[in-house]
Amino acid sequence: MIGAETLIRVLQKYRLHRPVSEADQARIERAGARTLRLILRQETAGPMRSTAVALLCALRGMGVAITPAWSGRLANAALAACAIVVVGAASVALRSYVYDPHMAARDLAVGSRGSVLFVIGDATIRSQDAQPRRAAVRDSIVRGDVLQTGPASQVAVQIGSHVVFTLEPDTSVAVTALFESSGARLDLHRGTILSKVMKLGKDARYAIATTNAVAAVRGTGFSVAYEPVKTTVSVSEGAVLVRFVAPATGAVKDEKELGPGSTAIVTDRLEIRDAERAEGLRLGKLAALRFIPVEAPGDERALADLAAQYRRAAEDADKKISGDTERPLTLDELRAKYNRIDTVRLYNGKVITGVIVSRGATYRILTPAGTVSVSQDDIKSTK
Repeated sequence: MIGAETLIRVLQKYRLHRPVSEADQARIERAGARTLRLILRQETAGPMRSTAVALLCALRGMGVAITPAWSGRLANAALAACAIVVVGAASVALRSYVYDPHMAARDLAVGSRGSVLFVIGDATIRSQDAQPRRAAVRDSIVRGDVLQTGPASQVAVQIGSHVVFTLEPDTSVAVTALFESSGARLDLHRGTILSKVMKLGKDARYAIATTNAVAAVRGTGFSVAYEPVKTTVSVSEGAVLVRFVAPATGAVKDEKELGPGSTAIVTDRLEIRDAERAEGLRLGKLAALRFIPVEAPGDERALADLAAQYRRAAEDADKKISGDTERPLTLDELRAKYNRIDTVRLYNGKVITGVIVSRGATYRILTPAGTVSVSQDDIKSTK
């Protein structure tokens, strides 16, 4: 047991021999009880409070006189200092990721290459000055590679952690740039590409080019289809800048920004219309695409699950698209499907009965005889 004299010396050392108010004494008792619970592991201290307690113990160990009142003040000050340090560190970490406009571009530039996520059917990769090889999961895609898919085949490629695209059947594309500097570009020779792009940095761009058009984005979901002298760009979300370029010189002849639910047709001019059902169904496949963490690109289970999920979504969408094009609908079926029937009167006296599915320079009308396209200049009235 500690003798009375020893106890008095201890109390004098820490200046606890002076009268203590009832409020201070109550706080001391509560603090003592809590300390005992901490020691017995009946209560867990948070990291900031643990740091504050350690600071108080260190000060007392160095012989610094700390009264009950000053103990509370120092504890609060220590807690505030810890909070400032934690918030400051978090701000620095967040700034490096959220507020740095070039972070996304730097992330994409790492390695300047893509990675094959899955292959459905037959697809090939031809590198510069080499024979085509069969595409396989986790194959690297670099600048200069040419990717091709066969009938009923699809391939998905991810670039960094911000871009993923799929090639639809019978598609050929050349990789012109992969964020070596500030942008990525794919040259579409034929077929269709579906792309999902997360928000890129201020100076970064992702573009798909054809003979007569360039579609460029910073973050969106969209598709680009190309057949001889005709480019079709459809958007599911975000915005896409579509440029009509001269095939021979590449000079920009016209450009328009395309919003969600819209389609641009580029032939010898650039026209905008509402997206058709088939285009919307095709874009719906993007919902089945997800990004695989770049730090774990070899996760076989995740890649297999992604391939199976996309295959189901693609088959469902293709089935609906095929069903829509198998036969025209009757007027009753059109009315049940669209909740209306439109009547279009032309200046030449002809009357077209059906459903208007797109307007603009050219109207597209679904009728029991099939889809009819009519120039706006030929239309006298619609009802």
